[in-house]
Amino acid sequence: MMQSDIAGAAATARPGHRSPPYIKGFPLLGVAPYIAKDLWNYLPSLTREYGDVVELNMPGSKRVFLIGHHELVGAVFSKKARSHTKGDMLEPVAEGLPAKPLPVSEGEHWRRVRNVANPLFGKRNLQNMSEEMARTIRQHVGKLEAAADSKTRVDMETPLSAMAMDVLMRAMFTRERDVKALERTAQLFRIDTLAGGWRWATYWGPKWMPRPYGIRGPRARNELIEFMSEMLRHRREHPVDHADLLNGMLHARDEQGQPLSDAEIVSELFALVMAGFETTLSLIHISEPTR
Repeated sequence: MMQSDIAGAAATARPGHRSPPYIKGFPLLGVAPYIAKDLWNYLPSLTREYGDVVELNMPGSKRVFLIGHHELVGAVFSKKARSHTKGDMLEPVAEGLPAKPLPVSEGEHWRRVRNVANPLFGKRNLQNMSEEMARTIRQHVGKLEAAADSKTRVDMETPLSAMAMDVLMRAMFTRERDVKALERTAQLFRIDTLAGGWRWATYWGPKWMPRPYGIRGPRARNELIEFMSEMLRHRREHPVDHADLLNGMLHARDEQGQPLSDAEIVSELFALVMAGFETTLSLIHISEPTR
């Protein structure tokens, strides 16, 4: 999702240029009620039905566009980032974090952190992490196969959530956690994601406006931030030679040779886990017994 000033968009519009489909929704509220009703499925359904770029009627004075193609998303967030702003919609998503992570940052801070973080996702680093991730997945699949062999009924959301969180934890921290701790962390991120989704969907309202997960969401985020901060403190006190994301961020330097601050590292790790876990959860629609 991105925003643009109506005046600026009108000034740069080319005669005869075809505009994207426009979803009007309700008077005053536009499509906001539809988003709030179905946080994860409504927007993808629009790109499937109307195409890669859709204009949404949202409360406020700016035009809002939904972009559904990876190349266009790359252009907005990377190649042509100077020509676009992420706007007010994403600000509530970062509420409570010690620093603005890449998905919501702008300008010089965005450029600095992006240049520092980019090498961490090079082919060599990803290969090292993928081997650990594959091993973790095999372990969890083995447990599900054992349940299937014993004809045990399984609520798939719980083990799949634990598997997704275990994969992310090992890729970032190379640290094993017991199943209960993984399930707890997954539950906290699930609450945080829902709370963030509601803040995002109602970004146009005042901060004091009651929202679902308005109390549980901040509590979950604070607990998760403390967990990330503790992982960072532990690594500083007990360095290890692992090719994980935490070490990569600790050793990374910007163009002036300066490291990322602790606030920046915690916020970037938080955003990476939230994005990875949310993507996995969005694919879990129906829980079925294993066969």
